[in-house]
Amino acid sequence: MRVLWRWLGVLLVVLLFATAAGAALPRFAFQLLPPHTAKRSGAVLDKALDRAVDASIAKAEIDSVESAMDIALSASDRILHFGLQHPTSLSFAAAEREGNCIEYAHLFARVFDRAAARAKLDARAWVVHSGKAVVLGHKLPFKGFEDHDWVLIQEGSGDGAKRWYVDPTMHDAGLGWDISGAVQGTVKLPQ
Repeated sequence: MRVLWRWLGVLLVVLLFATAAGAALPRFAFQLLPPHTAKRSGAVLDKALDRAVDASIAKAEIDSVESAMDIALSASDRILHFGLQHPTSLSFAAAEREGNCIEYAHLFARVFDRAAARAKLDARAWVVHSGKAVVLGHKLPFKGFEDHDWVLIQEGSGDGAKRWYVDPTMHDAGLGWDISGAVQGTVKLPQ
């Protein structure tokens, strides 16, 4: 019986370590390196998705950047599931489809901007392409993982501006949206 409890204790410690490592991975092991190129979303929503997004925004209480982000994250989670086995398209319909980080970022930014405008928030979303993505300092050896697209939200302007670094792809994978610790270097926004 004592041996059983010892093994259960070891198993518990291993599970706790694995859980902590999984939670820390996107924050500390993942890095997005320059150059960072920011641009406005090029996403085009079909009429059915356009109406669905407008309906979601109309019934939500949007009073902050975070509440507008919640709507956009919900939309990208619902419309896309991650995959790299398709040609990239910035046209979106109400039906679920495969998407890569580029598509997640453009869809999220389009929905966020619409929600922020409806709530009259002084915030804009920018799709950012980071030239190099590394995990634990190494480039991943998989096609499509050498760079990464994500979203920078800026609220306000000038020295008082606040920035959110949002990764809708990681959010959909259950790893959280905040990648502020992963972005290395400066992201300059177009004028």
